Amino acid sequence: MPTSSKSNSSIGKFIAVLLLIAATIILANWFTPKITLPGFGGIAGILPDTYLVVHDWKDSEQKLDGVMHKNLDRFGVLAINAKGRPSYTPITSLILGNHNLPSDLESLCTLSNEYDAHTHRSTIEVLSAESGHYHDKPADPNSPYLKGEMYQINFTINHGDLSQSKGTVLKVYALPQHTPSTGKPELHGGNFEGLVCASNPKDQNEVFVLIGERGGEKKQGANPAINFRGNLRVAILDLKRDAMGEWNKLAGNNEWDVYDPPGTKGFWTNRLEKRDISALDICGNAVWALATQDEEKDNKSNFKSILYHVAEFVPDEVPPFRIVDDRSFAREIEDHKVEGLWGTLTKAGDCTFVAVTDDEDRGGAFLRIP
Repeated sequence: MPTSSKSNSSIGKFIAVLLLIAATIILANWFTPKITLPGFGGIAGILPDTYLVVHDWKDSEQKLDGVMHKNLDRFGVLAINAKGRPSYTPITSLILGNHNLPSDLESLCTLSNEYDAHTHRSTIEVLSAESGHYHDKPADPNSPYLKGEMYQINFTINHGDLSQSKGTVLKVYALPQHTPSTGKPELHGGNFEGLVCASNPKDQNEVFVLIGERGGEKKQGANPAINFRGNLRVAILDLKRDAMGEWNKLAGNNEWDVYDPPGTKGFWTNRLEKRDISALDICGNAVWALATQDEEKDNKSNFKSILYHVAEFVPDEVPPFRIVDDRSFAREIEDHKVEGLWGTLTKAGDCTFVAVTDDEDRGGAFLRIP
C-alpha cells in the first residue's frame, strides 16, 4: 500500500527533531567547560564530602590561567556532590588581627571540629604552616619574616552558603629552623609540607604536632648533586597556655631523616627531583606520607606521587612518634603531584584516603585513594 505524503512529512519532521536533539547534546558536550580547580597545599575533613583546603599562594603576584593575580585567598571549601564532582568556594574573609598575611601555606591539620545541625554550620580549628616566607623585600637573614610561621585559625563554615564562611587567626607560632632543602641561606624556615595533629590521651589540653620537611632537592653548589632526605620533628602544643613547646628531633640521628620512600622499579624517573614528604596525615595510629616527583622538562610536567607508611603514633613513648622502615606503599599515582592527604578510619579498621594535588599550570585535582 503506498505511503501517504502526510506520513512522509511526519516521519521527516520526527527525524529532523531527533537530529536537532543529537546535535544539541553533542554541542553541549563540546562547549561545556571542564571543572577547573586551583592547586592545593593541604586538606582537612569538615563533613563527609566537604573539606577545608589551603593554597600555597605567595605575597608576590601569581600567574593563573594566563592572568596575573595578587594576594589571593589562602583557604577555601571543597564540596563533592552525589556524582562525585567537586566544586570549590574560596574563603574570602580571613581576619588577621595584628598578624601577617600567610604566605606559601603547604600543610593543614585539625585541632577540633564541631557541627551544629540547627544552624547547619561547622566550627573547625586548624593549624596551617608556611613552607617559608617569600616576601617582596630584600633577603635579610635576621628578618623574622624569613623564618616561616604556623597559624592557628578558627573557621566558621556556613554549609547553607559556603561563600559566607570565614576564618579568624587566633595565634601564630614560629616554625623550627632547619637547613633548607633549597640550600638558600636566606630561607631559615625550611620547606615544611606535612603536618599532623594528634591529641595527647593523657592530657586534653595537649596536642602533639608533627611537622615534615620535604627534602628531595639538589644541594646547592654540590657536584655531584646530593639528594636531601625529608625529616620529621615533633613539639607539644599547650592549648591552655597557647604555647608551642620546643621542636625536638624524632629519630636517633642528627638529621631526623625518613627512610627513602619506596616504589616499584622504574617508577621514579628522576630521583634528584623527588621530594620525600609533600603531605602527612594520621589514620588510626599510622602516620602516612606522600612522596612526589616534581620534574618539569621541555615545558612538560612529569609528576608522580607515592603514598607510604612513614611513622607510628605511640603516645606512651617519648617522643610520641616512631619512624618506621616499613617500605611498603599503598598506591603509586601517575601524572599528579599530590600535596594534601586526609584519611578516614573505617569500621573494619582500614584507612581510606582522599587527596588534593598541585599540578602547577594544570591547576589542582581531587582524588580518592581506596
